[in-house]
Amino acid sequence: MLTLPENARIIVVGASGAIGRALIEHLRQHYASAEIFGLSRSDVSRELPDGVRWLPMDLESEESIVSAAESICESGPIHAVLVATGLLHEGKDFRPEKAIRQLNGENLERSFRINAVGPALVGKHFLPRFPKRERGYFAALSARVGSISDNRVGGWYGYRASKAALNMFLKNFSIEAKRSHPELIIAGLQPGTVDSE
Repeated sequence: MLTLPENARIIVVGASGAIGRALIEHLRQHYASAEIFGLSRSDVSRELPDGVRWLPMDLESEESIVSAAESICESGPIHAVLVATGLLHEGKDFRPEKAIRQLNGENLERSFRINAVGPALVGKHFLPRFPKRERGYFAALSARVGSISDNRVGGWYGYRASKAALNMFLKNFSIEAKRSHPELIIAGLQPGTVDSE
C-alpha cells in the first residue's frame, strides 16, 4: 500500500485496461476520500467506480498528455501516478516475435511508442508537478522480460527491448528526481502473467 494523505490525488494511466481498472478499484476501496483520475484513450467513464473521474489521454500523443497533466494539476498537487499500460500483441499481425525473421519495423515502433515512449512522456509532464518536499509515487508497469541479464531464452524482441527502454527511463527519472524531488519514489512494477487480453 502507498502512504498517502487522506485527500490524495491519484492518477492511473491505462484505465481502459484490465490492470488499470483493477488498480483503480483497489485504490477506491483503500483510499475512500482520495481524488482518483482514470486516464485512457477510450471513454470508460461509465465503467469506473463511483467518484473516479475519467479524462481522455492518448499515450501516443504528447499533446494529449500535456492536456491531461494541465487539467489535473491546475486544481492541486498530485500524490501518485501509476502508468498501467503495455502492449505485447494486437490482432493477428502483431504477435510476439520468436525469431529474427519475424521482426517488423512498424510493430517494433508501436511497441516502443506504447511501452517506453508514452510512459516516458507521462513522466516528462507529470513528474515536475509533484510537490518538491512531500512523499509521492510514480510507477510504471514493466516486465521481467525487460531485464537484459535475465534473458535466457530470447524471442519477444519488441516487447523485451521496449520494456528494457522503459526500465532505463525509470532509472534516469529516479536519478534526476533525487535532486529535485527527494521524497518521490519511482518504480518499475512487474505484475507477472495476468489473465487479461
